[in-house]
Amino acid sequence: MESDGKENNILSSDMITERLLDGDDKNKDPRLVSPLLLAFIGDSVYDLCIRTALVKRGNRQVQKVHAKATDFVSARAQSEAAKRLKTCFTNEETEIFKRGRNAKFHTKAKNASTVEYKAATGFEAVFGYLFLKGEHDRILELAALSVGDDPSALLK
Repeated sequence: MESDGKENNILSSDMITERLLDGDDKNKDPRLVSPLLLAFIGDSVYDLCIRTALVKRGNRQVQKVHAKATDFVSARAQSEAAKRLKTCFTNEETEIFKRGRNAKFHTKAKNASTVEYKAATGFEAVFGYLFLKGEHDRILELAALSVGDDPSALLK
């Protein structure tokens, strides 16, 4: 039986999302999920995008890849990325960003100002929201744009 291989690939992003989000969960509509929970999952989604992009650039020492990833996923870097992406956000994404940014925090930022930390949380909330909606192409588009005008910045 010939196949394009997609339906047999249990690790495809659509399949992972479907399996993770399948079931009797109470948060079927991501708009109803707490902005801090959106940021919680969005942090991992964005981190995975950056780490995957770095690994695809070539085989390097894990410490160097980790250090480079940290340059992109820190609260300060995410805050800067949010500034760049604001004009690219849809109205819906802007609403989610604002909800995340304005959420009441119970922790303090370690290596960023409160303003940077709040913007980073809004940024992460957008990624979490898009993940829960299954909008993988949009996630990848925003992740690429987040590294600046020159996505080759991941190489440096």
